Amino acid sequence: MNIAASSEKVSNYLKLDFSNFNKNDKRFGMSGHGQAQLANDLWVVEVAKRYNIVTLGAGPGSVKTNIRREIPNFLEYLIAPFFILKTKTPAEVSSELWRLIESKSFMKGKHTFYKNQNFFDGDPWLLSNENRKNLWNYAEDKLTILEGH
Repeated sequence: MNIAASSEKVSNYLKLDFSNFNKNDKRFGMSGHGQAQLANDLWVVEVAKRYNIVTLGAGPGSVKTNIRREIPNFLEYLIAPFFILKTKTPAEVSSELWRLIESKSFMKGKHTFYKNQNFFDGDPWLLSNENRKNLWNYAEDKLTILEGH
């Protein structure tokens, strides 16, 4: 299971440019977080296919964590009313995900995504064989470099 910001639609500004990773300059803040979650969602799809296992990408929504630690305190207080009713505790998310796992039968070799009480297959960008292969190859290249040091 991958707990990420899974969504039915991938925003264009988050889509990675696999031909030039240096152009992916959204490495910090919420944009950087969004790209990391997008890469996690690509893994959800690829790992299910590659290893014939069940994978689940779950978007828990707003969870009480320190994700907004880079936001100045005054701004955090200004945006708090927009999140107060929708924000869950980690324990609430854990219970919701456990109920989800118990309630659905999953098929080996298949992925599924879940958010806001809905199951979905994923954005076509995530389902692209080319995008998943490019991320996989990029990760393998980086691991090869690390192994050499």
